[in-house]
Amino acid sequence: IDVNKYDKVFMDLTHQINNITDVRSKVLVLHLFIEYWLDEIINAQFPTPKNLLNFSFYDKTEIISSTGLINEEIEFNIKKINQIRNKFIHILDLTQITNETSQLINELKADDIPIHTNHRFEVICIKVMNQLYHIVNVIIDSKN
Repeated sequence: IDVNKYDKVFMDLTHQINNITDVRSKVLVLHLFIEYWLDEIINAQFPTPKNLLNFSFYDKTEIISSTGLINEEIEFNIKKINQIRNKFIHILDLTQITNETSQLINELKADDIPIHTNHRFEVICIKVMNQLYHIVNVIIDSKN
């Protein structure tokens, strides 16, 4: 496993997230980084992943879930994060988005993160990415 490659990904994520003040942009960037890890799992798991990488975020999640590589909580959170992201790309009014996403954010599963914590969405996204990163490591280690 190329640790430097993955360290750079997390450094880039940290840099981007710390420099984004716009909520919509932050949600989209977090979603993109989760998709990056979904792609890394697909690349590690399948011998010829090229066509799978063109699938939608939702379909990638379903494919990975069907392999048993992610548990129900991770799958649930990834799908909920995708729903939140979809609100931000399809609704212009930020007030409406805030009202609609607050409940979705509260529904995210993370017993170690209280529901009314500031930056809950951000923290759970990073937690999911970390879980996906570890799955990539397990796949790669099992093939060596």
